[in-house]
Amino acid sequence: MGNLLFPWARAVICHANFGGHLISPTWRNMKLGPWLRGEADKRTYGDVFKHRPLTKWLQDLMIKARRLREISEHEYYAFIGTGNKESPVPEPTRVVFEGMEGYFSNLAGHEDLIRRALRQESRIPVAQAPAHIAVHVRLSDFVAAPAGANQIYSRNTRVDIAWYESEIQRVQELYRDLPTRLYTDDRECPGIRNLASLEGASVVAPTNALVDMLKMSEAAHIVLSASTFSLWAAFLSKATVSAQNRELFDDYRIRTAEFDSRIT
Repeated sequence: MGNLLFPWARAVICHANFGGHLISPTWRNMKLGPWLRGEADKRTYGDVFKHRPLTKWLQDLMIKARRLREISEHEYYAFIGTGNKESPVPEPTRVVFEGMEGYFSNLAGHEDLIRRALRQESRIPVAQAPAHIAVHVRLSDFVAAPAGANQIYSRNTRVDIAWYESEIQRVQELYRDLPTRLYTDDRECPGIRNLASLEGASVVAPTNALVDMLKMSEAAHIVLSASTFSLWAAFLSKATVSAQNRELFDDYRIRTAEFDSRIT
């Protein structure tokens, strides 16, 4: 879901700044991997966000049915940057947002807007979570690091359970009175059971991807996996954060002076 949020968030920002009609995305998608691996969360995302009211669905359908000229977000912003008051193409125009280009660098400064939009769009109301240490352990669809390479950063690679254990103990010294909550896609993994046996630690019963992400963002500290899911929680939060490799923050271009001040 973290990857899908990038073009959506850029569209939300553009709509907030320049108006127009925001066409709701189709969130539902099918992935074969979660079914083959027998994951509890098949990550189709169809029931994560509110369903559109009939009137909004009809409005979106009518606009999509029209033969409108499409331009990319880059073409749109290039036109805006010229200060030209006339439309670059015959009115009306459909601006298309797609892909993950720029990652978080295009979203910095709009955290509050995106957080509000996500809470409004969540199918399940999200109450503010109590203060806690959030630990995200991504397992099922991430590959294990090669032997001897646990300290080397790589996308879509599992972080070693031994590092999580030492990091939890370190952070618990900083936040002595707070419980530790483990967010994971494989609650039955022996490594997760080992982490849950640490004093003050427990595994969070999953709700859905969006609710869990927003709950994580309410934590006092977030221990990240090497995933965009973790990074979205950190981006939306005011928490201190830590990761096994800080290359993660550079890779997804999330670093700002404010974000760096929260890295421990």
